[in-house]
Amino acid sequence: MRFKFLLFTLFLWGAIANAQEIEYVYEDTMNHLVITEAYIHWPHTSYLELTNMGDEELRLDQFKLNYHGGGETLDYTTGKMEGTDAGHNLPSVVLQPKESYVMAAIREWEPTQFAKGLRGYNEKRVQDNMWELADFYVYMDENNGEDGDTVTPGHSNTFGNLWWGQNGLFITQFFADGDSMVIDQVNILFEGEDGQSQNRINREPAERILSKNPACGLEPSPMRAVYSISSSM
Repeated sequence: MRFKFLLFTLFLWGAIANAQEIEYVYEDTMNHLVITEAYIHWPHTSYLELTNMGDEELRLDQFKLNYHGGGETLDYTTGKMEGTDAGHNLPSVVLQPKESYVMAAIREWEPTQFAKGLRGYNEKRVQDNMWELADFYVYMDENNGEDGDTVTPGHSNTFGNLWWGQNGLFITQFFADGDSMVIDQVNILFEGEDGQSQNRINREPAERILSKNPACGLEPSPMRAVYSISSSM
């Protein structure tokens, strides 16, 4: 899917998401929505790929995305993250079986300032291929939403907290009865007895993950707690 959200659609979606509650319809756990690829490094180059690995279509707005900042824990009994909320609803998109959906951080305001000849701004802040590959542009807050700065409500904060690969991402599903649970995560390993993410605490994520799943394709980076490319565990 390579549908591009226009600016007015972004604003409209954000307004609707904030103005009314989404009706949750699923009664069973949809654990076949999987984080198949993620780049978690700088807020302006991070992206997330979600894939429907099941045999039936999925409504993405039944799920929320948020970042894990290090102090949160996972309750193994309830499947809920403790110490933070579930984040923000994914876009209102129906994902077909085996179809993928890419969300990418976009910074376009800074290059416009560079084009004006202003000092201290970069000419380019987005990977060239991401304009084509991404299905949903997460416009980052570059100037508090002023002077032509477009900001995507909610998700800009999530992607804005992915500095240096320190933080991870998790997806929470909501059910028709009002319950919820975490169904997938990346750059987080919940292996502590109290639901702590041990890799976030010990700062040696790549080695730990490779020892548990050597086929996952992760490569350690010399930078602090960074995954070059992350895959869902």
